[in-house]
Formats: sequence, structure tokens, C-alpha cells
Amino acid sequence: MGVAQLWKTLRDAGCVQDFAGATLDVPRDVDGKVVAVDASVWIMEASQQANLQGVIYGTNARIAKVVLERTLNWLRYGVVPILVLDGVPPEAKLGRLQQRHALLTGKPAAGWMPRKRSAETGWLAPCNRTITSLMHSLGLPVVQAPGEAEAMCAALNAAGLVDAVQTKDVDALLFGATTVYRSLHLQ
Repeated sequence: MGVAQLWKTLRDAGCVQDFAGATLDVPRDVDGKVVAVDASVWIMEASQQANLQGVIYGTNARIAKVVLERTLNWLRYGVVPILVLDGVPPEAKLGRLQQRHALLTGKPAAGWMPRKRSAETGWLAPCNRTITSLMHSLGLPVVQAPGEAEAMCAALNAAGLVDAVQTKDVDALLFGATTVYRSLHLQ
């Protein structure tokens, strides 16, 4: 859900390092790192890529393409991504889920409600199965969060099981993540 303007507030207070446009050797700095990825971010970005919609038909196929390309690119730079899938979302997130449903399906969000509040039967379940199969084929683990993925990513980071979290959701900081990459584009 996020706290409005928290990223900006943290940046203004000097608590966030912003490397946009910097001449750092980011690939060297992340080599050998294990990063928990909030998969919902990659899913939403993939579903919104207009240039893929006319070429790759089917939302799951577009998502699989983007996840595969990003995973392989990260592996080329020595970064091991651990994708974390959303579990059962809290009731308070229903409005956001309606927006995501509308973006992914092209159907109006008004009045739409998840049929079952379960990670295995929700509207993202086919996508999650595709991602899980793809990652397992590459020999990489996938974590099914019991609730929100950014909370699980933060818990993995706070416990020292991963080096960082990649998510655009500032909630990861509130859940205890110590290192968050808001975006990590390796090229």
C-alpha cells in the first residue's frame, strides 16, 4: 500500500542513496549478491509493456518473457534473483488489487472482487505457476509469501538470507528491509 511520499522524504533527508545518472560501477557492486525480488513489480511492468502486446499474445506469455530476460540478465552480472510471489493480500489492499486486475485483464475494476482469497486460486495464480515453473527450470528458488511479497522480501533481508530487496514498494522498509533497490537495471 505504501506511505505517500516516503521515498521522497527519505531522499530529501539524505537517508536514501540515489544512483540515477551516477558513474558508479553498479554491476561490480552487485556481483555475487542474492536479491529477493517482489515479483508483483516485474509482473505489473511486463503486463504494461505496450510494445509486447501486439507481438506476444497472452498476459502470461508476456510476463514469462520479461521474467526470463531479467533473470538471465541478472545472472550474467552475478546477481541471483529470488522471486517472491504475493500470497493472500490483506482486505485493505482490495482497491489496489482491483486496479491491478483492470490493468492485467483490460476489464473494468469496478465491482470486481477476488473469488477466493488464496494464492493458489486467485487471478494471478496461472501467472505465479508459470513464473515458478520457469524459475525452477533455471534452478532458482521461488518463495510463496503467506501475505504481501514485500513483507517476505524484507524478512529475508532482515534475517540475512538475502543481500537486498528489489521492489518499488516502500513498505519493504517499513517491514524491516535493510537494503532496498527501488530499481536495478543492469546493462
